[in-house]
Amino acid sequence: MADDALNKLGLDEQDVANDVTALVLSALNDASPAHTLQYIARTLAFEGAGQFLDALSLLPILLPSSHAQADSLIDVIGTRASAKEMCIAVQETLSPLANDLIADDGEGDEETSIADAPTQIIRALGLYASSIRRLVLRKKSSHDTLLPLFTQLKDVVRCSQSEFERPASIVILGRTCHVISESVSWARDGIKAGEQDVEHVKSLCLALLDAVLGATYDTLGTAHAQKTLDELFPQFIVPRGRPSAATQSDGGANDVLQDVVTSYMLLGRNPATLVSSASTSTGVSSPSPIPTLVLLAHSKDPNLTSKALEASLATSESHLLPMILDALQTTSGLDAALAIISRACIIPQNQTSSTPASSPTTPTPPLPTSLLPLIPALALVSAAHPFPPIRAVAFRILGAMTTRCDESVRVKVLLGLCGADSIDNTDDDSDWGLDRETEEGHELDVEADIPRMPQAPQMHVAAVGLVKDEVLRALSASAWTTSRFAPTTFLRTFGPVLFIPRPKELFDALYIDGKEVDREALSAFLGGPEAARLVQVFSFLYVLLLRDKENKTGIRSPKVLGTVRRVILDPLRRLLGETTPEVEARGHHHRGDEGDEGYGLDTGVEGMMEAALGMGVERVDGALMELRL
Repeated sequence: MADDALNKLGLDEQDVANDVTALVLSALNDASPAHTLQYIARTLAFEGAGQFLDALSLLPILLPSSHAQADSLIDVIGTRASAKEMCIAVQETLSPLANDLIADDGEGDEETSIADAPTQIIRALGLYASSIRRLVLRKKSSHDTLLPLFTQLKDVVRCSQSEFERPASIVILGRTCHVISESVSWARDGIKAGEQDVEHVKSLCLALLDAVLGATYDTLGTAHAQKTLDELFPQFIVPRGRPSAATQSDGGANDVLQDVVTSYMLLGRNPATLVSSASTSTGVSSPSPIPTLVLLAHSKDPNLTSKALEASLATSESHLLPMILDALQTTSGLDAALAIISRACIIPQNQTSSTPASSPTTPTPPLPTSLLPLIPALALVSAAHPFPPIRAVAFRILGAMTTRCDESVRVKVLLGLCGADSIDNTDDDSDWGLDRETEEGHELDVEADIPRMPQAPQMHVAAVGLVKDEVLRALSASAWTTSRFAPTTFLRTFGPVLFIPRPKELFDALYIDGKEVDREALSAFLGGPEAARLVQVFSFLYVLLLRDKENKTGIRSPKVLGTVRRVILDPLRRLLGETTPEVEARGHHHRGDEGDEGYGLDTGVEGMMEAALGMGVERVDGALMELRL
């Protein structure tokens, strides 16, 4: 059959290996080669002529090639050529790649004939996976044989991680797991492989998997944190009963991460052991942050319970909490960190048959105070992360964790999230209808060390919703007077924070000499975070007026309403009344010009914000009229 291959390729029996190499070079470089790479590969494979493939000559040519058919011949070499020669050839080929990556000046001088680094790494891993089991041990141990191969791979992966994208990362992780499985099996089956040598090989494999996972994880886009939240709150998936967007179209990323978890288990790194030992070393190697977070986030080990995760996070000796805080701050391994926080700190709403876990009547264990540093870190992710789905997930987790705080702690946390630390409040306390004497017994004596919240305007906007949820929850409770959100303290505490414009002179600054609206200042206001915050404030005020029928918060009292009218309602009504006619006039002009995209405040974000503020004022005015206040 080998003769048939030679005949089909037009070769004689003299120096066949060199002739095959010449054919390959021609197929790679000539415009009209005698045979294509695919034809050469198919012929040699089908006719059983793999002995004519010289890995030492062919792989340095094929492995870095960008030719579309290069992989077809590489696959044949991987299964039929000498295993030892393949490993040597791969090492020789990767060496200049590593040097080029280290010396890369970032100016992007690329040769179109050279494959990118991820492609070369994928090919190298495939060749190692097919050759390691066929290696014959001689003087060297399994560990010593694999050491230079894996060390070089780690270096190349680390140097090229900026080039990784999701499809390549998935393949690289999958092939790495295959290489590890083959390596451990080969070490176990080796004639000279004692148990100690197998453990040394496992240590090498752990280091390789840690490096590859650390370089690829953030490119996978698994949305695992969203998936975890969907499992905790399936009733929030729309439409209900169907998979959420987080579980669809992941390109196989979640599947390959399950392979990664399986590989870690094979190598002796057990997620439950990581948790029980406060995230210290398992004795095989010392895990780095991303591998630890991924293993804990994606493991399906039944022993890895929410209680175990929370206990590990809360213990003072834990290495896990610093890892998660670092992930939140650097965003490296962020998705896994958010998933772990969800599993550890959120009580599922389906834990009881009749009441949600967040209900005031359901006994919910308070959040350990040692976990409070997670709240400002989550707040910063919620406010500043560039990816909207991540911001949404972080905010949902933040809200759930805030609800679990002890009430006195919760008040101070919410004040911080609303930006109380940045407000210079000099208003008279009596404006909120309260006397200092009425506060006895309701002081916020908090022993816990509350971390300072980030001064992020976006968070100040979103936090209004958290306060609204908390107050509505308290209004529904039977023991309102025992709540830290009691009528004697709520408005005194939150009124000057929520219902005062920022800065206090905001509305005065929107006028020129107190008469004419300053269009530039108005545009900046409508395009900024304070307008968005006021929209949320009016929404809260409207709901509170209607829901607090017994005036438990004091929101319906004349003195409080007088303050609200004076500081935000009347000034904003005046401002909108003076700008609306101009906007309507420009709107008529806009509708008369087909193709004109318009100009001014009636278009885009500013126009939408102006409309939202107007709607908020109208709703509050309507509620006040309905209630005859």
